[in-house]
Amino acid sequence: MEFKRQYLATCILILISLCCAFRQPDARHRRNPVQEIEVGYLATATNSLSRYARTAGGAMTLAVNEINNNRKLLENYKLKFVYTDIQGDEEKSIAALSDMWKHGVSAFFGPDITCTTEARMAAAWNLPMISYQCAEYEVSDKSIYKTFARTNAPDTQFTRSVLALLEHFNWFKVSIVAGDETRRVSMKDILQKTLRYNNVTIQHNLTFESPYWRNWTKTRLLRDIIEKTYTDTRGKM
Repeated sequence: MEFKRQYLATCILILISLCCAFRQPDARHRRNPVQEIEVGYLATATNSLSRYARTAGGAMTLAVNEINNNRKLLENYKLKFVYTDIQGDEEKSIAALSDMWKHGVSAFFGPDITCTTEARMAAAWNLPMISYQCAEYEVSDKSIYKTFARTNAPDTQFTRSVLALLEHFNWFKVSIVAGDETRRVSMKDILQKTLRYNNVTIQHNLTFESPYWRNWTKTRLLRDIIEKTYTDTRGKM
């Protein structure tokens, strides 16, 4: 967890460094010795994805504090971030993004689940956006989503990595087990299509209730799935 927080903090530092390049100070700030830059943070904190929001939120706080405590980094700039719980809903995400832009936010960290529409808006405003969770494929097109970046690979890249691993070991029979979160189900569906297209036999296709917390969730669910499927899960041609 600490490594992931440090990693996200590094990504936020990159995002914040872009703020000064993308946004020029307005007349109100030119007379002030220290200019305040606001960074918007859009995250889902009300469902099973809240753990990611807490991790990224910790990284955001860490990055902002470290920058503000080191005047050599941004010299006459001081950072603050504003946060909105978008509840995993695209309309709420768009509304929060628009409100932040209206109030002069210089860059965006997030959103987490949806990002295609939001990234197009950020590109139209010429403001940087980094998503730490969104895996939608469309935003990989940098000719359209020019100011968007992410720390999480798209689902299509994930499936290619899995397929390469299976081919390396000559495994052509597998089982797919995934959580029932929207993104996990989407990844499972894409993986299933990719494997079948490449003549990989799917022995089992199972979904379990999310979130699953190792050492905390008092259930034998995953152990039961493994015991049920391990004998014929993996096979070679």
